[in-house]
Amino acid sequence: MADTSSPVEEGGATHGGGDLKRKLDETLTPGEREGNELGEKKIKEEEEKVESGGDGGGEGAKQQSEEKGDDACFAYSKRGDFTSEVFKIIVKGLPAFFGIGEVRKHFEVFLNVRVCKVIPVNRNPHRSRSKPGGVFVTFYDEATRQMALEKLNGYRYKGQVLTAVKANAMPDPFMVKMSREKSAEELKLQEETCTEEKLKDITIPLWKMTYDEQLEFKMTEIKQQINEMVAGIERNAPNLRSWFAAQRAKNDGLPVILEPIRRCEKPEGYRNKCEFSPGLHPQTKEKTFGFRFGKYSEGSVYVGSVHNLVQVPDRMKTMVRLFEEYVRESRYDIFDVVTQRGYWKLIMCRYAETEDELMVKIGFDPQDLKSEELDQVRAELKDYFENSEKGKSARATSVFFHLMPRRLPPGGTNPTVELLSGKPTISQRMFNLTFDISPGAFFQVNTAACHTLYDTVADLASLTSDTTLLDICSGVGTIGLCLASRCGEVIGVESSEDAVSDAALNARRNNIENATFHCGRAEHITSALLNKATHSNIVAVLDPPRAGIHHRLAATMRNSNLDRIVYLACDTKSVMQGFNGLTYAASKKFAKSPFVPVRIVPVDMFPYTKQVEWVILMQRFETLLTDY
Repeated sequence: MADTSSPVEEGGATHGGGDLKRKLDETLTPGEREGNELGEKKIKEEEEKVESGGDGGGEGAKQQSEEKGDDACFAYSKRGDFTSEVFKIIVKGLPAFFGIGEVRKHFEVFLNVRVCKVIPVNRNPHRSRSKPGGVFVTFYDEATRQMALEKLNGYRYKGQVLTAVKANAMPDPFMVKMSREKSAEELKLQEETCTEEKLKDITIPLWKMTYDEQLEFKMTEIKQQINEMVAGIERNAPNLRSWFAAQRAKNDGLPVILEPIRRCEKPEGYRNKCEFSPGLHPQTKEKTFGFRFGKYSEGSVYVGSVHNLVQVPDRMKTMVRLFEEYVRESRYDIFDVVTQRGYWKLIMCRYAETEDELMVKIGFDPQDLKSEELDQVRAELKDYFENSEKGKSARATSVFFHLMPRRLPPGGTNPTVELLSGKPTISQRMFNLTFDISPGAFFQVNTAACHTLYDTVADLASLTSDTTLLDICSGVGTIGLCLASRCGEVIGVESSEDAVSDAALNARRNNIENATFHCGRAEHITSALLNKATHSNIVAVLDPPRAGIHHRLAATMRNSNLDRIVYLACDTKSVMQGFNGLTYAASKKFAKSPFVPVRIVPVDMFPYTKQVEWVILMQRFETLLTDY
């Protein structure tokens, strides 16, 4: 019989609400529903145990044994380590479409507390507009969760009345999968399928093709993706359909001008940065640093060796091999993603080929080690790289040590990266300029192909001495500084203070005086910087993160005097997310005419993978009749 009592009682605690629970479950994804069902089962079991006045026996003990797999799925929440999953609620009744950041900020202001995580209940982007939205919200303690339940139930948000109930911790996805694969035969099969070929299929899926075949494959994919991209633009801006139709008649059926893909001159060993995870090799069971065979949530914990992967430089392979030997002899174990125990957690390598300089950052989980024990770990690492024959043979220019605790306490911050040995940066030359690269600096992963990429940007931007180049999301300034000699002025915009400092340092080091870099969110400061440009011909270069650009930045660019944008993206999804707002039909929010993609040049930055860098020239629609 369904419980018809109020779903929120006694300060927000939930003990019933059958009808409400069914309504909430209807909007959960299968994985989330499974997690809640497992959680409900365990909560019910614990309640029955308390009501019976003891731990139980007989049939109860038998049932407990049968439910051992479920116990393992939630063991992470009972280890004593902090996890916000045990302080989680589910909030329903939000508008059908909402921004996670906006909801998070609103809840923090309304509740006057710090929220840990906000996760959408339904991750399907094609969800019906008629269905209300919902989010899981986690906090740092039980008192805050109870207060949130009280305040959010019945709260009106954008005309919608919200409901909030406790939510169960999600089960450990690896343990869920392993509970279904208990037989030795199944486990052995999993080990046998984790082969060198499978690792190549995951990391470099085009490894069986010649380089020319890879480029042909990518061009075929790009043409299909362009049609999908423009179809999305036409849905949001129907007035552009006739113009795109005319372009299809001119460009062999394509709605934009597509140039041949530009080759990578060095398709092997091209990655200048790699992160290698610890784990056991599936066949040898040796401690290995490399790439995982799959996601943890898919039940994969094995790690494959990188020594036969063509994208990894030889200098990095040597470093990984030597560090594996060091760790295998260490009294400290590698970090185990299942038990959350162990110490050696990561090795990150950055390689500057032009100067033959190698940086290594070693991630270490301190667990419960005392400060003097951690000092000993540091001292031993330093001695290994500076004094031992094996360590010196790695020829590391910079060695960093990074403490990486499993979970930070409420309000905690990540420990800084410490320099153990060598220089604080490595140096890379591009376009006759020298760039200093720190452990956390963003730098294109394929240095050799950067020359091709930046030449392509300059070509599409039509730079002259009378051009102001607005470099949005400028990072450490590589695009703007490499092109500074071809334009009158470079203005960089970047949200990371460290990146802006690196960019300014790189400008001074290379005696570049016509480039300035400004720290702030692009959607907040771009408008003011446009007004400060010293040249009337302004071209924006936009290299945003994969999530795309903020809608306010899109509005700023739409309502500015910009006529040309050179947009960079590494996949179609990020292109479509970034185009939202730039390509919409004119409206009250976007007063001026939209930007339209007119020319695309693919640059192969990632050989042996399906990815390609898109360099897209976007132009004001109102100017197209004279130019095209």
